[in-house]
Amino acid sequence: MGIIGAGKIGRCFTSICKGIGMNIIYYDIQESEEMNAMGGKLVKLEEIWKNSDVISLHCPLTPETKYIVNKDAFDQMKQNVIIVNTGRGALINTKDAIHALKKKKIAGLAIDVYEQEENIFFKDVSAEIPTDDILARLLTFPNVIVTGHQAYFTEEALSAICETTIHNIIDIRTKGESPNIVTPPPKK
Repeated sequence: MGIIGAGKIGRCFTSICKGIGMNIIYYDIQESEEMNAMGGKLVKLEEIWKNSDVISLHCPLTPETKYIVNKDAFDQMKQNVIIVNTGRGALINTKDAIHALKKKKIAGLAIDVYEQEENIFFKDVSAEIPTDDILARLLTFPNVIVTGHQAYFTEEALSAICETTIHNIIDIRTKGESPNIVTPPPKK
């Protein structure tokens, strides 16, 4: 399993994967002692592409991570890789994913996020003719699963989001920092 993003969700997912006996390699801008303690191994991004049977995305969308999964990444991946994206839609270049699906490079693609999801996932469009040609094409593949980004939409998740937001504001106002600030990667 190749995991991109060693934050809380990436670590929870690692725990699940370890529970079913998977070997874990991960990529993040900084090493995670928690991931290491679970048996994960920090590697370069290229190693994720070349060595993973399954790749799961758990990183934020930043200028550095936009389209982190693109044609170049697909070209480096193993044949029949499975990709799961529950992070942000624009982590994957969808046009490049469609090309890789057509070439049968990808055995499966499971996403609950999509670049233009705000125009599709958060309202009932079941009676409308699809206007997003890229998503419509993606949905024609039998090895693609697309779900609306719903994991956050539980009472518990929304409560946790609100609580974390309030604590972030308090921490920044009183301490000038917060443990939840996303930092950019170090300059090369």
